[in-house]
Amino acid sequence: MFPRIDYNDSYRTQTDVDFMSNHKKEVIGAWMQAIGNMVEAYGSTPSTPLTSETRDDFNRIGLTMQSVGSALEADGQS
Repeated sequence: MFPRIDYNDSYRTQTDVDFMSNHKKEVIGAWMQAIGNMVEAYGSTPSTPLTSETRDDFNRIGLTMQSVGSALEADGQS
């Protein structure tokens, strides 16, 4: 039913076995940036019933996700 995949093919090049293609890095990076932006915005919203410590945590997590997403996008473009 499904085609057989032979992972021991000697004709494969290094680019065939890369962990993540450049396009995937850019897409995943863009999504991480977007989600990080939403997390940070939630933590920065004054009307949410959160403690200041929880707000700081949301802001840190959001900024970290944005940074990692940006780095993935930059790596995908190289």
